[in-house]
Order: sequence, then C-alpha cells, then structure tokens
Amino acid sequence: VAAPTEEDAAALRTLAGADPSSPAFQAYTASLTRDELVDVAQLWRVPVVPALSPDEAIGRRELLGAPDGASPFLIAPANGRARSRRRRGPLPLSGLRVLDLGMVWAGPWCGRLLAGLGANVVKIEGPARSDGTRAAGSGCSGAFADLNRGKRSLVLDLGREEGRAAFLRLARSADALIENFSPRVMPNFGLGHDRLAAETGLLTLALPAFPSRGPWSSYVAYGGGVELAAGLAPMGAHAAPEPAPVPYLDYLSGSYGAAAVVAAIVARDRSGATARIELAQWALAECLLRANGSRPLSPADACDVDALLARPALAGGGLVDRDGAEDGPCSHYRRLPFAISGVRTRRELPAPAFGADSRRVLAGWARVGPEQLAALVAGGIVREADAG
Repeated sequence: VAAPTEEDAAALRTLAGADPSSPAFQAYTASLTRDELVDVAQLWRVPVVPALSPDEAIGRRELLGAPDGASPFLIAPANGRARSRRRRGPLPLSGLRVLDLGMVWAGPWCGRLLAGLGANVVKIEGPARSDGTRAAGSGCSGAFADLNRGKRSLVLDLGREEGRAAFLRLARSADALIENFSPRVMPNFGLGHDRLAAETGLLTLALPAFPSRGPWSSYVAYGGGVELAAGLAPMGAHAAPEPAPVPYLDYLSGSYGAAAVVAAIVARDRSGATARIELAQWALAECLLRANGSRPLSPADACDVDALLARPALAGGGLVDRDGAEDGPCSHYRRLPFAISGVRTRRELPAPAFGADSRRVLAGWARVGPEQLAALVAGGIVREADAG
C-alpha cells in the first residue's frame, strides 16, 4: 500500500475512513483480500498493487498482455506522416522539439536524457496537477530538480477544449511526445496516439506502468510498485517483500525509452514515417525476471541492472553507465550519465519554475497571438510563473 503524494494519502484516508498509519486503517485492509484491496484503491487512482512471487508474476504474463519475445517494446506504425522540423546543431538532437508530459520519474528522466542530447524539451503540467516531485514535502525533495533539468515549463489545462486546441497547435510544431500515464489518460483527453499521429505527425512514446492491452492497463503504479507486482522483490523478514532502495525500473524505462525515441527519429528522418512506441514498466520488469532465471533480484543485482541486462538472454541490453548516481533511498542522477566524444558538454539549465515558459512556448512554437494568450491566461487554461 503506497501513498507517495499527499493526494494519494488523502484518497486513502477517504477510502478507509482512517489515517494510513493508524490501527483502524490496518483493520480496514485486513478485512479485504489482496485483490479486493488493489481493485478498490485503483478505482480511487491510488498506486496500490499486489506483491507477487516470481511464480505468480510469470503465471500472469499472458493475462497482462506482455509483449512476445525478449523485447519489452510494443512498436506500431502510426497513421500519419511526419517531416523533420529540426535544424542541425552541435549535439545529436539539436533542434528536436519534444513535448514532455511525464510525471514523477520514468517520463521526466527520459525527457532529461533527450534534453542532454540537445533536444528542446517542454515539460507540460496541468494548472491543478503539477508533477508529484515538484513540491515534495519529504523524501526525494531534490528529485524534481534533478529529473527536469534542461527543460522549459508550460502549464496548460488539457481538460478544457481551449487547452486541447492550444496543445494541438503546439504539437504540430513538435517532433515527439513522451508520457508515462496509464493508457486511459490521453484518450480521455481526446488526444489518443492515433489522433496525434494523423493530425500532427508526432512520434509518441508511452511509458505506462502496465501494458495497454491487459486487464491492469488502467492501473497506476510507480517503479517500486511495479517491482513488487513483477515478482522482482526478494522476501525479507516476516515474509515481507523488500523492494530495492533505488527505483531502478523508472530509470531503466526512461533510458530505454530515450533510446527508442532516438532510433525512431532516425527512421523518421529517413522515411517520413512516424510510430507509436509503448514500453510498459511491467514488461521491462518481466524481462529482468526472465534474465535472472525467474528469481527475485538481490539488492546487489538491483543496483547493477545494466550488468544483468548484458547477460546473453538480453544481449546488448545495457544502455547507460550508472556512474554519478547517489546512494540512498532517493538516489537519482545529479548529472547526465554520458559524455559525447569531441562535443563540449552543454551546461544544463536548472529545472524550470511552474509555468515559467508558458507564454514563450505558446507564442514561439504554437504561434498563439497576444490576445488569445491573454484570454487563455485569464480563463485559467494557461498559467504563468508570476501568477503565483
């Protein structure tokens, strides 16, 4: 049972009628079976998942719609054509425009990697729902700063028609979109991958917790929860699973997702074809479980997943060096984990304030005029940093 944000904790309190740390809450959870508790919490959009053994996780592989074969990717041609909009520059992705709707870990890390390779990355948040790590009161309070360096900030309400119209204008000037929502979110906004590809030519990368074609497709979870649901956490004292101190599935998903975007951009620049890419964290975790002989990962394995993925079962799976990671429960990269030979490292901009670049992005990328922009701000659809 996880409540990593105050919003999650409030939902749990309302659901159970008790504080999560109280005996009354323990009594409430004890009154339900494991699956009942998961189902009711997920209805409230709280990231509660079942802690499965390796055998249980393997048994649910087909049920949950894991991709066939060794690759965790689902890649499908999209119904649209794209043109290269970027101007070449000193870094590999110079001029590439990326819309980053990622939240918390996997999506933001993917966006930061792309920004480090030269892409112009805009982090998009809603006026009433900022990134969960932006204002963390405890724990990983520095995570937002580390995971969102090098980006610009746009605050835009996709729940309103005017916000979606502005987003589509913005998308027509961009190259790629990344998000790590559950698969229901973007279609509920009316911004599903097929529509985006057909109307904008965007390459889209989805990094959901669970595959989009299984019964858990609507479930929300973070990397630590997916680790439990995939049977990767070893059992400790009192038969309680012990997840790794580092949310490595988030980082692996973001890293592999960034590599997939780069590969898809190369293909698009050659052929003009765009694509939809999905990398579910659970599918990646399932690959890890198989690579480890269907056994949980020890703490040492969990902190050296690149070495694990380099085994013959998943040859060439390691992507980035983990040098620069800080030890501890809030471990995250304070600098990019790569250098490009012969290219001077670009100084990363600090993580942006909430809405700091809203006006500049909409005016420059989407060509939204001053009067329309003023109306969007006045209507609360767009928010600027100086609005408080």
